[in-house]
Amino acid sequence: MKSFDDIINKAKAQRKKPRVVIAPAHDEQILSMLPEIEQIAHPVLVADAKQIKNSKLKTKNYELINVSGEKQALLAAVEMVRFGEADILMQGPVENTLFRDIVLDRHSGIGTASMSHVFLLEDPSKKKMFMITDAMLHASSSLKQKISILNNALSLARILKIKTPKIAAIAALEYVNPLIASTIDAAVLSKMGERGQFGEATIEGPLDIDCAVSKEAAFRKGVSLAVTGDVDIYLVHDSESGLHFAQFLSLLGNMPMIGIIVGSTVPVVLNMRSMSLKQKLTEIALASLESETV
Repeated sequence: MKSFDDIINKAKAQRKKPRVVIAPAHDEQILSMLPEIEQIAHPVLVADAKQIKNSKLKTKNYELINVSGEKQALLAAVEMVRFGEADILMQGPVENTLFRDIVLDRHSGIGTASMSHVFLLEDPSKKKMFMITDAMLHASSSLKQKISILNNALSLARILKIKTPKIAAIAALEYVNPLIASTIDAAVLSKMGERGQFGEATIEGPLDIDCAVSKEAAFRKGVSLAVTGDVDIYLVHDSESGLHFAQFLSLLGNMPMIGIIVGSTVPVVLNMRSMSLKQKLTEIALASLESETV
């Protein structure tokens, strides 16, 4: 698959539609997507029935769980996942802190120690897609966390039919500095890749951004060109730098971007206000494909 359209078309072709629970589901923008979502997944709305009825959109044909209050809606959605009644969870118009505290909690929610967030971007110039991870959940990733983050991204790469993913382990420098943890972690991951510990994948690191994206820069610095200029997965050290990297490419580089949480009990789609309807639909489609492997 090389584009968001490919992801949507693949999801529509699935024989069994997964169940996506949307909580809370009273947002007009989300409700307007229901006919498109229904082509990919079976939507379950968790919301105050009064708010849904007041909508100008036709929602009577959709499954509705009547719950008053954002917190109660999120708790109901978590229970659905726990009882196997939902395959995907989508965040509605609710504050991020409340959503994370209830849904992504490792003890009372559906979060796990190995979950991570993956941004997927389209590069029209190269007619391919690539990932940036983790740019949302891990403020600073340990080596153990990076192994889980990378494995999550590789599971998506398999879904996207990327045969031998090329991974750039990003750090501040392109060489190992014992005082900079990101360079040490990247070197360890690169060696693990050489030993086949991540399966069919090519991992290079540490790489700074210019060595990852520019063959000229990599050649000038004497760095391996195995992944340079054709990266499938950018593995970043912390969420702040990863989010800035992704946003710059999306906003300044005009690269369409989506993202989902993987490694949790079920795939989770966040409610990012900057995403267009098509981007949100693509996120649900990607989560739908991922749900088949969970």
